Amino acid sequence: MEAHLSCTLALLLLGCSFIHTVNGKFPHCQFYWEMQRAKKECETLLQQHTAASTGCVGEWDNVSCWQSADFNEVKTLPCPSPILRLFGKKR
Repeated sequence: MEAHLSCTLALLLLGCSFIHTVNGKFPHCQFYWEMQRAKKECETLLQQHTAASTGCVGEWDNVSCWQSADFNEVKTLPCPSPILRLFGKKR
């Protein structure tokens, strides 16, 4: 009986060694984590730069990081990388 239990345990352990590991990140979770990282980077960037004395103050708008801009200054930003990856485009 004890030998049978040991054999069963050994086979179970051997079988477990063949189980493949997978990346546990769901695509939507990956998007969330990338956006959180982008938000932290933006907050750091905004703290390092002095705000425009007149005009718009820089901010994170939950999608992009907008730096300060003076009146009559136009800022444009590309589509954020996490959104491009979410829709299958590389950047």
